[in-house]
Formats: sequence, structure tokens, C-alpha cells
Amino acid sequence: MKHRVYNPDYAVHPRHTVRETMTVLGIGVEDLASRSGLSLKTVKLILKGAKPIDDAVAAGLERATRIPRNVWLNLQRNYEKH
Repeated sequence: MKHRVYNPDYAVHPRHTVRETMTVLGIGVEDLASRSGLSLKTVKLILKGAKPIDDAVAAGLERATRIPRNVWLNLQRNYEKH
């Protein structure tokens, strides 16, 4: 049996994953800022797509969501690559 590899030709902006994660966790913007240690302004910029997810942001998102830092960084890298 031949295996097929799924390799999409597009990448979703990381802000969509942040929003989806917030929904699943049932938290708002202020909660995310508080749990992550990021400023409210930073979180709002991320959600607008105006601030990329760098190492500091990824660390904060990991703290708040328990989703590993490397997942957040890979989402950003994949988005920038496409």
C-alpha cells in the first residue's frame, strides 16, 4: 500500500490558532494576557496579526495554554515560509 503525504500549499496565520485555542480553553484576551505574562497590547497585536510569534511570545503562549513553545514557533515559521 502506498502512503500519501499531506503537504498543503498554504499556511494559516498563527493568530487563528491562538483564537481557536482561546475558545477551547474558554478564556478571553485579558485572561490570555494574564496567564501568559504578555501585555494586553501584545496579545491584541498578535490577534490582529500585527505581531509575529517570536520566542518570548511562544514562551508566554506555552505558559497560558500548555501547548509547547516549538508548536507556536513552527506555526509562525510555516506561515512566513508560504
